[in-house]
Amino acid sequence: SASNILGVIRLMRLVRVFKVIAFMLDWDLSWTEGAGFQSFIGGVIAVNALLMGCETDIDWGGWLVFENFLLCIYVFELVVRLKRLGREFFSC
Repeated sequence: SASNILGVIRLMRLVRVFKVIAFMLDWDLSWTEGAGFQSFIGGVIAVNALLMGCETDIDWGGWLVFENFLLCIYVFELVVRLKRLGREFFSC
């Protein structure tokens, strides 16, 4: 029946997600400490500061798209740094 087929498809999707997670856990994330990544994140922070200034002066409904895009970059940075550093991330 259709519900059984949907259940199998959902299970296959879940297995695929676990495979992607397992693949990501094996990544070498040493590039996060490199100058290129550091410069990129610095540039993102600078662009974010400029956008925040523009948001205060320009009334436009599209700012949310930019904010969410930058949020994705920040979350990505946080995740890769947490993965790379582990508990050291929280120490000084």
